[in-house]
Amino acid sequence: MAKRDIDDDRPKRSWREVDKMRDKGGSARQRQEDRAQERLQRSPVYEQYKAKVSKLLGGEDLPDMVREKLDPSGALKARDDLLKKIKKVATEDRKAWAEAVTEFVDKFDMPEDAYLLVDLLDHPKDRVVEKSLDQLEVLAKAGALTGSKCPKSIDQRLRSLEMMGSDPDVQAKAKGLREKLRG
Repeated sequence: MAKRDIDDDRPKRSWREVDKMRDKGGSARQRQEDRAQERLQRSPVYEQYKAKVSKLLGGEDLPDMVREKLDPSGALKARDDLLKKIKKVATEDRKAWAEAVTEFVDKFDMPEDAYLLVDLLDHPKDRVVEKSLDQLEVLAKAGALTGSKCPKSIDQRLRSLEMMGSDPDVQAKAKGLREKLRG
């Protein structure tokens, strides 16, 4: 019996599989570089770097010279300051929170922060609640209210608006948005 007959019991590999096996080998140097890169990404220094970059790109921690170039009128800084004030007084003083939110809604567009918008559903003025519902609908259409991006309390808040809202339009919008998010 020839050696070839014995090898017939092994499964035949396609050329694609043979190429993959060749590619997996790689050099020892490449594997060392990959391990070094993984170690670097797990280091606390790298985490701090990523946090600083995300703050910078988010506009929270811009140097004054850069902020002046991007926002010469100062409108973005005023908007950011007012948002910080809203978040700060939200748990301390509900009346000051309502006044700050009303000021924000009068001066600026609604934010795209789903968690903040859900908090705005508790505002005493129906106009603010309606604007918040409109922005939540926009976010829902864009797919931004799915999975972990969606606040867990949104269903409960919409249900309470639907049952106890003072404005029938707000009640209808809350019901429509709740059904859209469920479906």
